[in-house]
Amino acid sequence: MGEQNQRQHPRIRTDIPAVVEIAGRTVEGIVENLGKGGAFFATESLEEAIEAGGAVRLRYRDPETDADRVRAGSVLRIERYFHEGGLYRALAIRFEDA
Repeated sequence: MGEQNQRQHPRIRTDIPAVVEIAGRTVEGIVENLGKGGAFFATESLEEAIEAGGAVRLRYRDPETDADRVRAGSVLRIERYFHEGGLYRALAIRFEDA
């Protein structure tokens, strides 16, 4: 049987520049997908030690309203992957206010 999507809120694919605040440090990257309940943030520069459950703040421009947003959340999981010769680190983030 195939894997089912267990998300409460649907997400849309995006390519939005964003900043994540982690342990007092800011990291620039891209929001690869976004929904009411969370986001998937990827960066080439995340060297900070962070674990699932860690607190983060995501700053980005909302594609629906064109307004700047800051969303507090927690890290659900951390992934690493190669893309076009670069090593990316990605955070699946669940928003607190979802």
